[in-house]
Amino acid sequence: MGETPDLNALKREGHELLAGVRGGLPEALERVRRTGREPGRNFGLLDALKAIAREHGFDSWQRLRQHAAYLRTPEAAAERGALKAAFEGEPKPADLPQTLAMHCVLGNLQALRLAIAADRRLADRPCGALGLKPLVYVCFSKWLDNETARECASLLLQNGADPNASRPWEWNPATRLSVLYAAVGPRNDPELARMLLDAGADPNDNESLYHSAEHRDHACLRLLLDRGARVEGTNAVCRMLDYDDPVGLDLLLAKVRNLREDPSFPVHHAIGNGRSGAIVRRLLEAGADPEAVRPTDGLSPLRLAVRLGNEEAASALEQAGADPSAVTALDRWIGAISRGDVESAQAMAREDPSLVRQLGATEWRMLPDAAFRGDAAAVRGFAGMGWPLDA
Repeated sequence: MGETPDLNALKREGHELLAGVRGGLPEALERVRRTGREPGRNFGLLDALKAIAREHGFDSWQRLRQHAAYLRTPEAAAERGALKAAFEGEPKPADLPQTLAMHCVLGNLQALRLAIAADRRLADRPCGALGLKPLVYVCFSKWLDNETARECASLLLQNGADPNASRPWEWNPATRLSVLYAAVGPRNDPELARMLLDAGADPNDNESLYHSAEHRDHACLRLLLDRGARVEGTNAVCRMLDYDDPVGLDLLLAKVRNLREDPSFPVHHAIGNGRSGAIVRRLLEAGADPEAVRPTDGLSPLRLAVRLGNEEAASALEQAGADPSAVTALDRWIGAISRGDVESAQAMAREDPSLVRQLGATEWRMLPDAAFRGDAAAVRGFAGMGWPLDA
């Protein structure tokens, strides 16, 4: 709904929903059913508005209107700043409002108990200036240690909190970040993750498995895989290849039916991150295509390995059937530069002046790419061959 909801736009949405229901549109009927109501013959505008409210987590249109009115107050502005500070782990402001949302990000367990004892529905009702559910505030608050977060989450879940509650990602509000993502990603807390999964959290939320690959203890990764998380379609394999972690990679590959179907070009990703020949062989054993051509630069894994001077990876690819005749003189010249062998590279350029004329955008990016991955030899090589330092 956002921080400044447009009630008029929501009303128009209600009218459109009503028209769809009365017209018998399947998507409109299903939309109403998802809010817990069967659209009958007497379905009217108030019913449509209530359905809209429920989509945003409110049990009535009136509560949604009250929340929208609160968001326009100075008190809401102060609370909004404090809640965002909790999410970012910034210092706590001096004067914190005493609201349910603030009790959540602060871990005030006793205050939460009292509020829920007075009205159990508060455990799953959007609140605060960000309009999020209490469990979201708890799981995403960087002011809470894991133990306190688990205690608060347990209380909320026992009283009906949605284990699939989520918040919009600030950089792309269309992307939702679930409380399970918060548990296995930023928190790396398998106990909290298990609590959420036991309550019905969906392990296939498009984010959790990917971010669990960022932790070298593998506890959350193992838990998600044991609970049915699908590897396909998550880019989790490529995320794991950002790290030198063969154990974590094997955990993921054990759940992949055929890596040849992975559209993220994992072998290219491994080579680009300087992974070993053993890692490349493991990917090939899992079904990765040794001849896959990446459309962004037209390179096969073998050509990329030669260009980056990764002889182990190149050998593994040739053993798997990659065609060495596809490697060009330009690839070998770039490979010499990547190894920091400026003397050989200069000799090759003198022998074949056309090499310099073949350079394009892909090649000019190789200096900043080398700097990004911390490849000192490649940086020296490209700088020594005259690559622009501001490329």
